[in-house]
Amino acid sequence: MMNRAATAGSYTPLKLFLFLSFFIMGVSGSQLAALLPEIRHAFQISFQQAGSAMAGLSAGLLISMFAGIFIMDRLNRKKTLILGGILWATGFAMMIFATEFHWFLAGLTVTGSGFGLYQTGASVTMATLATRGKGKEVGYLNLFFGLGAVVAPLLATWTVRLGNWRLAYGVCLVMVIIMQGLLLRIHFPETVTGGSKHSKGFSGLLLLIGLLAFAYPLTEQTVGSWISEYWFQAGNQQWVPYSLIPAVFWMTFTIGRGFSGRLADKMGYERYLTGVLTGYVLVTAVWVLFPSPVMTLFMLPLMGLLLAGVFPVIVVLISDAFPQSVGSATSVVFTFLALGSVLAPRITGNTIEQTGVTGLPVILLAGAVVSWLLSTVILLWRRQQTKGQVSSMTGKDVRLAVNGVHLSEQLQQVPLPVICTESSGEEAACGGERA
Repeated sequence: MMNRAATAGSYTPLKLFLFLSFFIMGVSGSQLAALLPEIRHAFQISFQQAGSAMAGLSAGLLISMFAGIFIMDRLNRKKTLILGGILWATGFAMMIFATEFHWFLAGLTVTGSGFGLYQTGASVTMATLATRGKGKEVGYLNLFFGLGAVVAPLLATWTVRLGNWRLAYGVCLVMVIIMQGLLLRIHFPETVTGGSKHSKGFSGLLLLIGLLAFAYPLTEQTVGSWISEYWFQAGNQQWVPYSLIPAVFWMTFTIGRGFSGRLADKMGYERYLTGVLTGYVLVTAVWVLFPSPVMTLFMLPLMGLLLAGVFPVIVVLISDAFPQSVGSATSVVFTFLALGSVLAPRITGNTIEQTGVTGLPVILLAGAVVSWLLSTVILLWRRQQTKGQVSSMTGKDVRLAVNGVHLSEQLQQVPLPVICTESSGEEAACGGERA
């Protein structure tokens, strides 16, 4: 098998393509949040129906993630990305030409399916390419998603001022088509593949990581999706326009992606998750206690920094815990993520329908507490695994072993060389002749 470190240079075009794909994901995936007030006005939908729109995008993600469990370690990843790009572009076309809300919702679902295939395939490929410092590599990958998310509100604001919000999705469609053209020319090394064997503890630890991914949409996704609506009703439009307020969050979120992976590599992935989620609980608790526009502008950047590394580190944690089945394991966790993405907007939309949009900080605090509890359990689980591995290597009778057989036993089985001399008497060993 070819050494990956020796051929790292040949992967440069592939890495650049992965960075570009995540940038386009950031631009297109954040349009719905930035344009939500315009979309609600165009289709005359309620907050609850707006939550259904976000759930439609997540439903497509759920379909693709569930399919990825069975195909990600079996199907050529380049073909998977090609299929994802076709679905992605088709969904955008449906959304651009939709005259009824149900057609727009269907387009979101198709778009989500393609988006999900690209997200899983690109994340797994980058995690597999990284020979060391996986947190840093995957963090840089998601840094480009953050850059796209910063550009997204600017694109949305520009199209709204032009009087046609659908133009934003037209720009995204063109970017996906260009990306597909580049994909056809990119080489995917055969060494970038997953195995078929599940690691020990696959079900228990994977379930915990999956539950953390399930709760994650109540943090990052909820902030990014609802903050423009929150600011539209409870903020100050003279300070920052509602269409630009997501950029306050995404800007520090992107900055955090630049260093969070390297920090996680040094701290340990489980400790990093528990630490930043502890900080996120404290920040959201303060926002609940003091929900003023000034406090909102102060807390949004802090939330962006704290949440920046959570998703990339989850991806790296999967790769680290299940190296022989990284594709399937990632798809399992991403299925939980997609399921949470389906339910979180519905829960948020229904809650805001009852309490008003000012209930958003409370929703975020609830998601923060749940995520922190799960990260703490994962930390304890992994520590227990490490202790078990160390204890299995030690004991009262400690002896060296080679290939599972103690060295002392092996030495007994190795015949000593016979030196043929006149007095040795070992005629058989000496071939029947004396030296």
